[in-house]
Amino acid sequence: MVEPCRSFELVRDRAAKQVRIEPRLRKCLFFHHYQIHPVFGFMHARIQTWFPFAVQICINGRTWLARSMDAANMNYLQRDNCFPWLEDPERAQSLMNEQVRAAWPELLDGIARELNPLHGEMFGIWPIEYYWSTYQSEWATDILFRDRGSLARLYPNLVHHGMTTFRSADVMRFLGHKVVANGNLPSGLKAEVTTDIKQRPEGVRIKHRLGQNTITMYDKQGSVLRIETTINQVKGFKTFRAPESKPDAAKDWLPMRKGIADLHRRAEVSQAANGRYLAALASADDSTPLGRLTAGLFERNGRRQRG
Repeated sequence: MVEPCRSFELVRDRAAKQVRIEPRLRKCLFFHHYQIHPVFGFMHARIQTWFPFAVQICINGRTWLARSMDAANMNYLQRDNCFPWLEDPERAQSLMNEQVRAAWPELLDGIARELNPLHGEMFGIWPIEYYWSTYQSEWATDILFRDRGSLARLYPNLVHHGMTTFRSADVMRFLGHKVVANGNLPSGLKAEVTTDIKQRPEGVRIKHRLGQNTITMYDKQGSVLRIETTINQVKGFKTFRAPESKPDAAKDWLPMRKGIADLHRRAEVSQAANGRYLAALASADDSTPLGRLTAGLFERNGRRQRG
Protein backbone atom coordinates (compact mmCIF):
# COMPACT_ATOMS: atom_id res chain seq x y z
CA MET A 1 0.00 0.00 0.00
CA VAL A 2 1.11 3.57 -0.69
CA GLU A 3 0.71 5.55 2.53
CA PRO A 4 1.99 8.79 4.10
CA CYS A 5 5.32 8.38 5.86
CA ARG A 6 8.02 10.33 7.60
CA SER A 7 11.23 10.21 5.63
CA PHE A 8 13.99 12.55 4.44
CA GLU A 9 14.69 14.68 1.42
CA LEU A 10 17.81 16.25 -0.07
CA VAL A 11 17.46 20.05 -0.02
CA ARG A 12 19.88 22.32 -1.88
CA ASP A 13 21.03 25.37 0.07
CA ARG A 14 22.19 27.74 -2.66
CA ALA A 15 23.47 30.36 -0.23
CA ALA A 16 25.67 27.91 1.67
CA LYS A 17 26.44 25.95 -1.50
CA GLN A 18 25.70 22.62 0.10
CA VAL A 19 23.03 19.93 0.25
CA ARG A 20 21.18 19.20 3.47
CA ILE A 21 19.10 16.21 4.54
CA GLU A 22 15.82 17.37 6.08
CA PRO A 23 12.85 15.38 7.49
CA ARG A 24 9.77 15.45 5.31
CA LEU A 25 6.26 14.03 5.25
CA ARG A 26 6.16 12.01 2.04
CA LYS A 27 4.40 9.09 0.35
CA CYS A 28 5.95 5.65 0.41
CA LEU A 29 5.19 2.04 -0.40
CA PHE A 30 4.55 -0.12 2.68
CA PHE A 31 4.54 -3.91 2.86
CA HIS A 32 2.01 -5.53 5.22
CA HIS A 33 2.92 -9.01 6.46
CA TYR A 34 0.58 -11.43 8.23
CA GLN A 35 2.00 -14.58 9.74
CA ILE A 36 1.68 -17.27 12.40
CA HIS A 37 4.66 -16.48 14.61
CA PRO A 38 6.14 -19.36 16.69
CA VAL A 39 5.79 -17.28 19.88
CA PHE A 40 3.14 -14.62 19.23
CA GLY A 41 0.83 -16.66 17.03
CA PHE A 42 -1.19 -14.70 14.46
CA MET A 43 0.32 -11.23 14.08
CA HIS A 44 0.74 -8.33 11.68
CA ALA A 45 3.82 -6.32 10.74
CA ARG A 46 4.25 -3.29 8.47
CA ILE A 47 7.52 -2.02 7.02
CA GLN A 48 8.31 1.18 5.14
CA THR A 49 10.28 0.51 1.93
CA TRP A 50 12.22 3.77 2.08
CA PHE A 51 14.65 5.19 4.62
CA PRO A 52 14.46 4.97 7.65
CA PHE A 53 12.54 1.67 7.01
CA ALA A 54 10.21 2.14 9.97
CA VAL A 55 8.55 -1.05 11.26
CA GLN A 56 5.23 -1.38 13.09
CA ILE A 57 4.36 -4.70 14.75
CA CYS A 58 0.93 -5.60 16.11
CA ILE A 59 0.54 -8.62 18.41
CA ASN A 60 -2.29 -9.98 20.54
CA GLY A 61 -1.46 -11.10 24.06
CA ARG A 62 -4.31 -13.61 24.19
CA THR A 63 -3.22 -15.33 21.00
CA TRP A 64 0.23 -15.52 22.56
CA LEU A 65 -1.30 -16.86 25.80
CA ALA A 66 -3.19 -19.58 23.91
CA ARG A 67 0.07 -20.86 22.43
CA SER A 68 1.70 -20.77 25.87
CA MET A 69 -1.17 -22.76 27.39
CA ASP A 70 -0.98 -25.27 24.53
CA ALA A 71 2.72 -25.75 25.30
CA ALA A 72 1.86 -26.27 28.99
CA ASN A 73 -0.87 -28.83 28.11
CA MET A 74 -3.55 -26.67 29.74
CA ASN A 75 -7.22 -26.92 28.81
CA TYR A 76 -9.20 -23.77 28.00
CA LEU A 77 -12.07 -22.44 25.95
CA GLN A 78 -11.29 -19.59 23.55
CA ARG A 79 -13.94 -17.57 21.78
CA ASP A 80 -12.74 -14.77 19.56
CA ASN A 81 -10.44 -12.65 21.75
CA CYS A 82 -11.29 -13.96 25.22
CA PHE A 83 -11.30 -17.10 27.36
CA PRO A 84 -14.74 -17.80 28.91
CA TRP A 85 -13.27 -20.82 30.73
CA LEU A 86 -9.79 -21.73 31.97
CA GLU A 87 -8.76 -25.01 33.56
CA ASP A 88 -6.16 -23.27 35.74
CA PRO A 89 -6.73 -19.48 35.98
CA GLU A 90 -3.75 -18.91 38.29
CA ARG A 91 -1.36 -20.70 35.94
CA ALA A 92 -2.82 -18.82 32.97
CA GLN A 93 -2.28 -15.51 34.77
CA SER A 94 1.31 -16.50 35.51
CA LEU A 95 1.92 -17.22 31.81
CA MET A 96 0.35 -13.87 30.93
CA ASN A 97 2.64 -12.05 33.38
CA GLU A 98 5.68 -13.59 31.68
CA GLN A 99 4.86 -11.69 28.51
CA VAL A 100 5.84 -8.38 30.11
CA ARG A 101 9.23 -9.83 31.05
CA ALA A 102 9.92 -11.29 27.59
CA ALA A 103 13.18 -10.56 25.75
CA TRP A 104 11.45 -7.94 23.63
CA PRO A 105 14.45 -6.55 21.68
CA GLU A 106 15.47 -10.04 20.52
CA LEU A 107 11.93 -11.05 19.55
CA LEU A 108 11.20 -7.81 17.67
CA ASP A 109 14.61 -7.67 15.99
CA GLY A 110 14.00 -11.18 14.69
CA ILE A 111 10.74 -10.08 13.06
CA ALA A 112 12.40 -7.00 11.57
CA ARG A 113 15.10 -9.16 9.98
CA GLU A 114 12.41 -11.29 8.33
CA LEU A 115 10.71 -8.17 6.97
CA ASN A 116 13.98 -6.87 5.51
CA PRO A 117 16.47 -9.71 4.92
CA LEU A 118 18.90 -7.19 3.37
CA HIS A 119 19.19 -5.11 6.55
CA GLY A 120 22.68 -6.39 7.40
CA GLU A 121 23.94 -5.81 3.87
CA MET A 122 22.39 -2.34 3.59
CA PHE A 123 23.86 -1.15 6.89
CA GLY A 124 27.05 -3.20 6.85
CA ILE A 125 29.35 -0.15 6.84
CA TRP A 126 27.34 1.74 9.48
CA PRO A 127 25.66 -0.88 11.68
CA ILE A 128 22.38 0.38 13.06
CA GLU A 129 19.65 -1.27 15.10
CA TYR A 130 15.99 -0.45 15.63
CA TYR A 131 14.83 1.52 18.65
CA TRP A 132 11.59 -0.14 19.74
CA SER A 133 8.85 1.91 21.33
CA THR A 134 5.23 1.22 22.29
CA TYR A 135 2.92 3.18 20.02
CA GLN A 136 -0.26 1.86 21.66
CA SER A 137 -0.84 -0.60 24.49
CA GLU A 138 -4.07 -2.24 25.61
CA TRP A 139 -4.22 -3.96 28.99
CA ALA A 140 -7.42 -5.75 29.96
CA THR A 141 -8.76 -7.35 33.13
CA ASP A 142 -11.36 -10.07 32.50
CA ILE A 143 -13.90 -11.13 35.12
CA LEU A 144 -15.26 -14.60 34.25
CA PHE A 145 -18.85 -15.35 35.25
CA ARG A 146 -20.04 -18.92 35.71
CA ASP A 147 -23.09 -18.38 33.50
CA ARG A 148 -24.35 -15.87 30.94
CA GLY A 149 -27.48 -15.05 32.94
CA SER A 150 -25.58 -13.63 35.92
CA LEU A 151 -23.67 -11.11 33.81
CA ALA A 152 -26.75 -10.31 31.69
CA ARG A 153 -28.66 -9.38 34.85
CA LEU A 154 -25.84 -7.29 36.33
CA TYR A 155 -24.37 -5.58 33.26
CA PRO A 156 -27.15 -3.02 32.56
CA ASN A 157 -26.76 -1.73 36.12
CA LEU A 158 -22.99 -1.37 35.63
CA VAL A 159 -23.44 0.54 32.37
CA HIS A 160 -26.03 2.84 33.92
CA HIS A 161 -23.75 3.40 36.92
CA GLY A 162 -20.80 4.27 34.67
CA MET A 163 -22.79 6.73 32.56
CA THR A 164 -24.62 8.53 35.37
CA THR A 165 -22.14 8.40 38.25
CA PHE A 166 -18.58 8.69 36.92
CA ARG A 167 -17.59 12.31 36.40
CA SER A 168 -14.62 13.77 34.53
CA ALA A 169 -12.63 13.86 37.78
CA ASP A 170 -13.33 10.14 38.29
CA VAL A 171 -12.05 9.35 34.79
CA MET A 172 -8.86 11.27 35.56
CA ARG A 173 -8.43 9.35 38.81
CA PHE A 174 -9.03 6.00 37.10
CA LEU A 175 -6.28 6.81 34.61
CA GLY A 176 -3.77 7.69 37.31
CA HIS A 177 -3.95 11.50 37.41
CA LYS A 178 -4.16 13.48 40.61
CA VAL A 179 -7.48 15.14 41.41
CA VAL A 180 -7.98 17.83 44.06
CA ALA A 181 -10.06 16.98 47.11
CA ASN A 182 -13.13 18.95 45.96
CA GLY A 183 -13.25 16.99 42.70
CA ASN A 184 -12.67 20.00 40.43
CA LEU A 185 -10.53 19.53 37.35
CA PRO A 186 -7.07 21.12 37.28
CA SER A 187 -7.12 24.60 35.74
CA GLY A 188 -4.26 23.73 33.40
CA LEU A 189 -5.91 20.61 31.97
CA LYS A 190 -5.93 20.79 28.16
CA ALA A 191 -7.06 17.24 27.37
CA GLU A 192 -10.74 16.61 26.69
CA VAL A 193 -12.57 14.22 29.03
CA THR A 194 -15.56 12.40 27.52
CA THR A 195 -17.74 9.33 28.10
CA ASP A 196 -19.87 7.57 25.52
CA ILE A 197 -21.82 4.36 25.09
CA LYS A 198 -22.09 2.21 21.97
CA GLN A 199 -24.08 -0.85 20.96
CA ARG A 200 -21.83 -3.36 19.19
CA PRO A 201 -22.64 -6.74 17.62
CA GLU A 202 -20.94 -8.39 20.62
CA GLY A 203 -22.79 -6.25 23.18
CA VAL A 204 -22.76 -2.82 24.82
CA ARG A 205 -19.57 -0.98 25.64
CA ILE A 206 -18.93 2.20 27.63
CA LYS A 207 -15.74 4.19 26.98
CA HIS A 208 -14.17 7.02 28.98
CA ARG A 209 -11.54 9.18 27.24
CA LEU A 210 -8.89 11.43 28.70
CA GLY A 211 -7.06 12.95 25.77
CA GLN A 212 -5.58 10.03 23.83
CA ASN A 213 -5.96 7.49 26.64
CA THR A 214 -9.11 5.51 27.39
CA ILE A 215 -10.65 3.06 29.82
CA THR A 216 -13.43 0.84 28.49
CA MET A 217 -15.93 -1.68 29.83
CA TYR A 218 -17.27 -4.51 27.61
CA ASP A 219 -19.41 -7.59 27.99
CA LYS A 220 -17.65 -10.31 25.99
CA GLN A 221 -19.16 -13.58 24.79
CA GLY A 222 -22.03 -13.27 27.25
CA SER A 223 -20.09 -14.32 30.36
CA VAL A 224 -16.91 -12.18 30.45
CA LEU A 225 -16.77 -8.65 31.91
CA ARG A 226 -13.73 -6.82 30.53
CA ILE A 227 -12.17 -3.59 31.77
CA GLU A 228 -9.49 -2.36 29.37
CA THR A 229 -7.05 0.54 29.63
CA THR A 230 -5.53 1.86 26.40
CA ILE A 231 -2.47 4.12 26.58
CA ASN A 232 -1.38 6.15 23.56
CA GLN A 233 0.12 9.11 25.42
CA VAL A 234 2.52 8.47 28.32
CA LYS A 235 2.79 12.12 29.35
CA GLY A 236 1.89 12.47 33.01
CA PHE A 237 2.94 8.95 34.03
CA LYS A 238 6.07 8.21 36.04
CA THR A 239 8.47 5.28 36.27
CA PHE A 240 11.13 4.54 38.90
CA ARG A 241 14.45 4.60 37.03
CA ALA A 242 17.82 6.25 36.70
CA PRO A 243 18.30 9.16 34.25
CA GLU A 244 19.25 7.99 30.76
CA SER A 245 22.31 10.26 30.76
CA LYS A 246 23.40 8.93 34.20
CA PRO A 247 22.65 5.19 34.32
CA ASP A 248 24.68 4.78 37.55
CA ALA A 249 22.87 7.57 39.40
CA ALA A 250 20.28 6.96 42.11
CA LYS A 251 16.84 6.02 40.82
CA ASP A 252 13.94 8.41 41.06
CA TRP A 253 10.38 8.81 39.75
CA LEU A 254 10.95 10.19 36.26
CA PRO A 255 8.67 10.63 33.21
CA MET A 256 7.63 7.39 31.56
CA ARG A 257 9.18 6.73 28.15
CA LYS A 258 7.56 5.18 25.11
CA GLY A 259 10.53 2.81 24.74
CA ILE A 260 9.98 -0.85 25.59
CA ALA A 261 12.30 -0.41 28.59
CA ASP A 262 9.24 1.02 30.39
CA LEU A 263 6.79 -1.57 29.09
CA HIS A 264 6.59 -3.23 32.52
CA ARG A 265 5.61 0.11 34.05
CA ARG A 266 2.86 0.55 31.44
CA ALA A 267 1.46 -2.78 32.56
CA GLU A 268 1.50 -1.68 36.24
CA VAL A 269 -0.17 1.65 35.45
CA SER A 270 -2.82 0.00 33.29
CA GLN A 271 -3.57 -2.72 35.85
CA ALA A 272 -3.92 -0.07 38.56
CA ALA A 273 -6.37 1.85 36.34
CA ASN A 274 -8.46 -1.29 35.79
CA GLY A 275 -8.43 -1.97 39.53
CA ARG A 276 -9.64 1.53 40.40
CA TYR A 277 -12.44 1.25 37.85
CA LEU A 278 -13.58 -2.12 39.18
CA ALA A 279 -13.50 -0.80 42.74
CA ALA A 280 -15.72 2.12 41.69
CA LEU A 281 -18.16 -0.29 40.01
CA ALA A 282 -18.60 -2.10 43.33
CA SER A 283 -20.91 0.69 44.50
CA ALA A 284 -23.35 0.09 41.61
CA ASP A 285 -26.93 -0.56 42.73
CA ASP A 286 -27.88 -4.22 42.38
CA SER A 287 -31.20 -4.07 44.17
CA THR A 288 -33.00 -7.12 42.82
CA PRO A 289 -36.74 -7.20 43.69
CA LEU A 290 -37.64 -9.66 46.45
CA GLY A 291 -40.16 -11.37 44.19
CA ARG A 292 -37.43 -12.28 41.68
CA LEU A 293 -35.17 -13.66 44.41
CA THR A 294 -37.92 -15.78 46.01
CA ALA A 295 -39.77 -16.88 42.87
CA GLY A 296 -37.78 -20.06 42.55
CA LEU A 297 -38.03 -20.76 46.26
CA PHE A 298 -41.84 -20.47 46.28
CA GLU A 299 -42.04 -22.68 43.20
CA ARG A 300 -39.93 -25.38 44.83
CA ASN A 301 -41.89 -25.20 48.09
CA GLY A 302 -45.16 -25.44 46.19
CA ARG A 303 -43.95 -28.56 44.43
CA ARG A 304 -42.96 -30.12 47.76
CA GLN A 305 -46.34 -29.33 49.27
CA ARG A 306 -48.20 -30.80 46.31
CA GLY A 307 -46.07 -33.91 46.52
